[in-house]
Amino acid sequence: MPKNESVDFFLRFLNERFQAFRAALSSFLHTLALEDRAKKLDTAQAVLAALDDLKRAMSSNDHPNWIAPLEQKLNWYCKRAPSQADAGLQVINTVLKLNSNIESQKWNFADSAANSAIDFAAIYQEYYRSSRVPELFDELVTQLEQIIESGEIDSLTTVKALEKLIATIRKNARGDYFSTRGAWEFTQLFFKNLSIELLENIPGLKHAVKAVRKTMSELDLEMSQVHDQVKQRLTESLAGDLPMLEYKPLALPAPMSEPEEKAS
Repeated sequence: MPKNESVDFFLRFLNERFQAFRAALSSFLHTLALEDRAKKLDTAQAVLAALDDLKRAMSSNDHPNWIAPLEQKLNWYCKRAPSQADAGLQVINTVLKLNSNIESQKWNFADSAANSAIDFAAIYQEYYRSSRVPELFDELVTQLEQIIESGEIDSLTTVKALEKLIATIRKNARGDYFSTRGAWEFTQLFFKNLSIELLENIPGLKHAVKAVRKTMSELDLEMSQVHDQVKQRLTESLAGDLPMLEYKPLALPAPMSEPEEKAS
């Protein structure tokens, strides 16, 4: 795990507070054997002050479970010690019960951070699998293969380019978010550079290209919806703390207008 200087600084600071608390607690326990009642109260108050400093160094959710009962018993002792002879014994019993937890206390927030980490890939896959994106990519591949197999394209360069597009879609369409998005953007660039109208101008491919256009429009809508769903989930998880990705819908080439029929 990469070293984080800010986390290291915080842990050093927290450990300093913890050691100050332990020193105050040790001093208090030693004074309980003395007859000086005022010193006992002073050292008990010092433990409470050190405990309060320790608590303030972290969120309440991160407080160890031994803090509350110890704090409660020390406050009780400060009120009862002047009038109750066995108050010291009772607070010692409480410390003995909690001591193993205090001694074994480790300040490491890495595990809790890892457990609460957002699994972006899992969120994406959840919405990807429930969408029509995989189905539409398969449909697009089938339509492109049919265009190649039609024999209507006499340009070997165009055929090779279409084969490369098909291979790219197959390799990336079922990957992670960026692979899938990359496959879609590559498809966009392909038809922008090739110009889908060139295929549409081939008499035998007019209907096939029309089907490709329809699939691409539906795929663009599905990709946008998946993105919005992922964005919404992240927004709910992070309450706006993470800058969100923006999805720009694909600007598909406009379909060619039908030629006007001449009046007979």
